[in-house]
Amino acid sequence: MPLVPDDITCFAVGLSPLSIPYILTLAAIGRLPGLIVSSWVGANASALSPAGWALVGAGTLALAGLVLRYREPLEGALLGLAERWGDHDRR
Repeated sequence: MPLVPDDITCFAVGLSPLSIPYILTLAAIGRLPGLIVSSWVGANASALSPAGWALVGAGTLALAGLVLRYREPLEGALLGLAERWGDHDRR
């Protein structure tokens, strides 16, 4: 679907002063885990039992809960990492 939020984000990042290798690294880190999980779930969707679906759902909720609980420290760590990479990229 064109112009979903990630497309708009990609357009905005493309207009920023960030280098292409930096953008690709961020995209790989940010999107690869979700792509792997969604591919695995899609490939095994018909083979999962109700208990398997419950496990996938529980894992998703647990991960979402951890991200919400530790949002500020995670955000600070990621911003610090991005600043260090950005400083390294400008050299």
